[in-house]
Amino acid sequence: MNEGPGGMAFIVLASRGGHYDDESFMGGYRLGVLDATLGLSRRHPSEAPTLSVFIRHTDEAQADLIAMRHGYLMTQSCTCENDNASHYSFTRGTIL
Repeated sequence: MNEGPGGMAFIVLASRGGHYDDESFMGGYRLGVLDATLGLSRRHPSEAPTLSVFIRHTDEAQADLIAMRHGYLMTQSCTCENDNASHYSFTRGTIL
C-alpha cells in the first residue's frame, strides 16, 4: 500500500476506496502543516526563522493567506523548472 506524508496511509482517499478527492485532501494536509509550522512562531516571535518550502501552484493563494495570518511575508524564492510548484520563502514581519 502506498503511503502518504510521514509514512501514514490515508485510507479515506478516493484512490484507496474512500470518499475524498486525493489532491484536495493532500492539499489540505500540506497547508495544515504550513499553518502549524508558521503558528509556532507566535509563542516565540523573536526566534521566528525564515522558512523555505515548495508550494504547489494550486495552493499558493491559500498559503499566502496563512502566511498573513501569522505575520509572515510569502515571496517567491526562485522560478523552478517544476510545472506544479515553486519555491517560496516565508519571512516574519511586523504584526499590525
